Amino acid sequence: MELAADKPEIRVLTNLPRSGGTLVGRCIACMHGIKLLSEIHPQGSRVYNPLIQAYEWHNLFAREEMDRLNLRFIDAIQVIHERAQNNASLLVIRDWAHLDYIGYPFTTNPPFRSSLIKVLSKVFNIREVSLVRHPADIWGSLRKLPSMNGLELEAFLEGYRKYAEN
Repeated sequence: MELAADKPEIRVLTNLPRSGGTLVGRCIACMHGIKLLSEIHPQGSRVYNPLIQAYEWHNLFAREEMDRLNLRFIDAIQVIHERAQNNASLLVIRDWAHLDYIGYPFTTNPPFRSSLIKVLSKVFNIREVSLVRHPADIWGSLRKLPSMNGLELEAFLEGYRKYAEN
């Protein structure tokens, strides 16, 4: 894919649940000059708010700014990206791909494409890295989580296949 010269570049790490994303994300976050936001999704800001992470983890905002910031998702990411650049850092976003490919228990109709990439690509050139783990290992690990007891194998495999195709 050719990158547009007029768009800034942003890096995205994507992975399905239970496939090592937390560990890899923590390793990346330890690197000098990196500001990592984790499990970010356009519809997931109530759970994992990028502005709160940028404030609490990276001090990219002052406390008094946080009280008056009320930005749309893409605007928040743009401001965070600019703040990271002003701090001589690269912003890396770890996608909360679970919502887009597995969905359960948050949604019954995942879109089977990355909502984060769709939104970010309007404003940014994307450099994306995807992690994969054998589906049997992910399934075995998910089955140990009480919150995933209602997830059907067929639904999981469909989501995994769509993730792998993308």
